[in-house]
Amino acid sequence: MTARYRAEAQCLRVGAVLVFLASSSYAQVGPDVVTGHLYVLQQLAREGTIGSGTLGLGLYTTSCNDGDLTIPIDLLPETNHPAMFGNMHRLETVGGATRLEQIGQSWFKHSFGSNNLDECGFGCPNGGFFNEVAPGCSDTYAAIQFDACGLGGSTQGLLGPRSAIHPYTGAIIPGPNLGSGGGCPINFPAANHTNHNHPINQFGLVDNTDISHRLQVPEADLSPILHPGGRYFQEGGYITGSEYLQGNGNQYNNYAYREVGIVGPDGTGFYEFPNLGGTFAESSAMDAWPGAGQTILEHAPLGDGRGILGYQVTDLGGGTWHYEYAMQNLHNDASFGSISIPVPSGVTITNIGFHAPLNHTPEPDADNYDNIPWAATVAGGAISWSTESFSVNPMANAVRWGTLYNFRFDADTPPQGVFATVGMFKMPLSIPAATLGPQAPGQSDCNNNGINDTCELDCNAAGCSGVKGCGTATDCDGTGVPDDCEIDCNGNGIHDGCDIGTVSADCTGNGIPDECEADCDEDGLPDSCEIKNGTGEDCNGDGLLDNCTVVGGPDDLNGNGTPDVCECAAPAAPEPPAGSAIRTRYLLISGALGTITRIQVTVLSTPPGYSQLIGNSWWVTGLRETSEDSGNVDPVEGEPTFKVATLGCDPDNINWFDFETIEVADPAIVPGATYQVVAFTASCPPNQVAAPSVSATISTSIWGDIVKDCTGVPCGPPDGSVDVTTDVTGILDKFKNAPNAPSKARADIEPAWPDLLINITDVTFGLNAFMSDPYSFETATPCSASD
Repeated sequence: MTARYRAEAQCLRVGAVLVFLASSSYAQVGPDVVTGHLYVLQQLAREGTIGSGTLGLGLYTTSCNDGDLTIPIDLLPETNHPAMFGNMHRLETVGGATRLEQIGQSWFKHSFGSNNLDECGFGCPNGGFFNEVAPGCSDTYAAIQFDACGLGGSTQGLLGPRSAIHPYTGAIIPGPNLGSGGGCPINFPAANHTNHNHPINQFGLVDNTDISHRLQVPEADLSPILHPGGRYFQEGGYITGSEYLQGNGNQYNNYAYREVGIVGPDGTGFYEFPNLGGTFAESSAMDAWPGAGQTILEHAPLGDGRGILGYQVTDLGGGTWHYEYAMQNLHNDASFGSISIPVPSGVTITNIGFHAPLNHTPEPDADNYDNIPWAATVAGGAISWSTESFSVNPMANAVRWGTLYNFRFDADTPPQGVFATVGMFKMPLSIPAATLGPQAPGQSDCNNNGINDTCELDCNAAGCSGVKGCGTATDCDGTGVPDDCEIDCNGNGIHDGCDIGTVSADCTGNGIPDECEADCDEDGLPDSCEIKNGTGEDCNGDGLLDNCTVVGGPDDLNGNGTPDVCECAAPAAPEPPAGSAIRTRYLLISGALGTITRIQVTVLSTPPGYSQLIGNSWWVTGLRETSEDSGNVDPVEGEPTFKVATLGCDPDNINWFDFETIEVADPAIVPGATYQVVAFTASCPPNQVAAPSVSATISTSIWGDIVKDCTGVPCGPPDGSVDVTTDVTGILDKFKNAPNAPSKARADIEPAWPDLLINITDVTFGLNAFMSDPYSFETATPCSASD
C-alpha cells in the first residue's frame, strides 16, 4: 500500500508520458492536502426504471497532508475545514476516435474531523487532534457519508451545493444553524436543505435510499450497448482554505482518479464498481485520456484556480480528421464560458458536437445551474461554442469547478499548432490556449519551407521516399506537427512543451516558460515565481505583485500602496459595549473607532408567533443621527443625540469615525429574541467572501421590561419582569424628559417605526405589557434570494 501510493502520488503527465518523481515526506511548505486514495465506489440509491434511471453513488476518499503544517477541520458552523467531492468519467472510442466525457457529479461534503492515520505512507508521527490533519497524516471518509443531511442528521458531513464554496480560496459561505427543514434536523447556509423533498424514514430522518446531491450518474451512460468498450473512472478531490492562505499553489495537486469496472444491474437495479488498478493521486481524470495533449488554462497565476484544455486529433482516413477537445475546470471560480478554435478559409467542418455532465435537478436555497447545451457557430475564421454570458444569466451552463465539457468536429484538413481562445464566464476576459486546429486546404507545409510536413518528419511515410529534405524535422511532443510550427513564446527555436525542463524553467508548472510570464516590476523574475517562492507579495491573489499596484489608482483608492482588497482582515466582533443594557426593540451594537464595516444581522431564535423570522438575515442600513429628546427626531443643537439605523437587503458601509455605538431598530427586532451579528470589512469587494468577524450573540429583553431601576445613571438593566414602579414609570419619566430617565432607545417600545419619539402611546403599551398583553405587531419581510 505504502510503496504503491508513493509512486502514484508523484505521477505527473508530460504530454502522453507518465513519469515518476521521488519525494520525501512533508514535501510542501504549509498545509498540502492530496487525495491519496479512492477506494470503493458504491451505489447508495437509485430512482427511475431499471436501465434508464439515475444512480446516487458515493466514494471512499482518503485525504493526506503532504505539507509541514496542520490542516484545520472545524465543525460547522465554523467554515475552516476541507470539503470533498466526487465525479465520474467515461473513456470510449467512437468512430475511430477516443473521447473522455464526464457523466456524473456530486455536491460537496463538509468534513468534521480526522482519525490521523498513516494511510499514505508519509510517516504520520504520533497522530493528531480530531479537529486537524497533522503533517504526514491521513483521514478517510466512507461512501455512505455522501448523505444529504450527514449521518444521523448531524452536522457531520452535510452535503452542500458547489456554489457554496470558493474552489480556489476554500472560503465557505458562513452562517448560523438555520434549524430543521427538508428532513434535516439541522441546516446551514453552506448546506441548506430547507424545503428539499428528501424522503423521510420511520425515524423522521432522511432516507438513505435518496439520490439527492450524491454522485448522480444516468444509467444510460453505463450501458455496454450504447457505449461498447467504455472504460470508467471515479474522480475525487478536496478543497481547503488553509492551502490558499499559504499562497504557494498547494491547491494544484488535490485531485485523484481510479478506473472501475461496471457490473450490473441485477434484478433490483443494483450495480457494483470493482476497482481496476490503483489510485492515481495528484492527477485529474484528464490524465486517463491516452495520447491527448494538455494546456493549462489560467487567467491569474496564483490568483484563481486552473483548468485544463485536453485535445486530440485522429486521422479517420479518406481525407477526414476528427478534432476532439475536453475542457476541465479544476478549481477556477471565474469559470469558462466559451471556446473558439481557428478555422482557415476553405476548410469544411462537419459532425459538430458538444457534451456536458448534467447539473442536478433544481433545489430551493441553492444556485441551480441550467443544462442548456452550448451553441456552436462557424464564422469569422473560427468554430466557436458558448453559453449565455454571466450578465445575462448567472445560472448559465458554464464550465464550473469540478466539471469537464467536450467539443468536437470533423475537418477535411490535417492539424497544425494554433491558439484557441477561451472566454471566462464571470468576467469579460479571454485567454489563449495552445492546441491543434485545422490547416488551410493544401497547406501541409506549416513552416513554408517547401517540404510536406508529414515527409519532413518521416522519410518512410507514404509517398515520402526520396522527397528532398524528408526526415529533417523533429516532433518532440508527438503531435504530428513539426516543432518549428508549434508555439515558441520565447523565440529560442524550441517548442515550449519541450523547452521546459531542458532549457527553460517553469516555476509555477503551468506549461509556460518563465521568461514568457508577466514581470510587472521588470526585475527579470516572473511575478508568479516571486509570489511562489516568497520573494514577492501578492496579498490579493490576482497574480500581480503588490509593488506594481498604482498608488491611488483604482486598486488602491486610499493611496497607501496596498491593494484595497487586501485590507480585508476580519474586524472585531460587533458586540454591545461593556456594561450596556439590552433593549426591547433595539440592538445596541459597537464598532471599532476609525474602521469601515458592513454589519449583518441574522435571527437565531424568537418568541412564539415570530418563528418565520428564524434564519433570515439583513444588513444594517440607513444610519442617521437623532435627538435624545423624547419629543424630537432631528438633532437639536447642544442636546444629546445617538446614532440609529434600520435593516435592509443591501449593505451600507458603516463609518465608525466619530462614534462607536449604534442602535438598530426594525420590525425584525422583536422582544425576547436572539440575534447573531457579524461584521465584514467594507474594503472587500461585495462579491468576495470576505473573512467575517467572530459572531456576536445579542438578545432583546421581554416585551415591556426596560429597566431594573433608575436609582442611578444610567438606569439598571432589565430584570426579567414588567413592573409599574420601574418599567412603566421609566417610560413616563422619559416622556417627561426627567433627568434620571432611561435612554430613548430603551423607552421607545411602541412598535411603529420609524417614529423615534416617546409619547403617551409608549406609556400605554408599557401598561399593556404589565397586564401581560403579548407583543403582536408587524414583522419584517425576508430578503429574496436575488436581493
